[in-house]
Amino acid sequence: QSQSATQVVVIAGGAVAHGMGDARIFSTSYGETVKSNAFTYLASVIQVTNPVFGYVAVGRTATNVFTVTNSGNATLTVDAWTNDGPGAAYFDLAGAPASVAPGAAVNFPVVFHPGAMGTFNPACYTVNNSQDPNYFFGLFGKAYQISAYAGPLGGGKTVTVTNGDFGAITNVTLGGAPAVIQDSGVNWV
Repeated sequence: QSQSATQVVVIAGGAVAHGMGDARIFSTSYGETVKSNAFTYLASVIQVTNPVFGYVAVGRTATNVFTVTNSGNATLTVDAWTNDGPGAAYFDLAGAPASVAPGAAVNFPVVFHPGAMGTFNPACYTVNNSQDPNYFFGLFGKAYQISAYAGPLGGGKTVTVTNGDFGAITNVTLGGAPAVIQDSGVNWV
């Protein structure tokens, strides 16, 4: 009985996580042979950290730095970043990365520019090559509105502040000086 060298090609299925894997060879002549950590599963792992935007006046902008991290051992490729939900149009992700190296993190700016008063919490969806190919994260910002009336600095006498959900407004200052609250409602003074 003769034996000849044989090349064995192994194609592994998708991994649920990146890391090492054992190779098991079964031979009718030699039985089972196990080589521990004989190959490495390659995978990217996406995570986006997103600071919450504070209160922003309607018509103004605020920019926060978000971070996308790839804790995997393969390059993360992001084919699309898409906002969806109420207020989605008020958030811009210009400069979001198309790829992140293994074990790296990339910062990118997100701009919140509310066009209306309220609380906005849309989601940002990604299309990527990680183990979570439809990864999404929340965006969150609140907007308030100041009246178009000429306030004290413009020669007028009144300013109306209307908010989405600040709660009761109990103290107002203009230019550092306390203002007298003439009238108020649930969300305005």
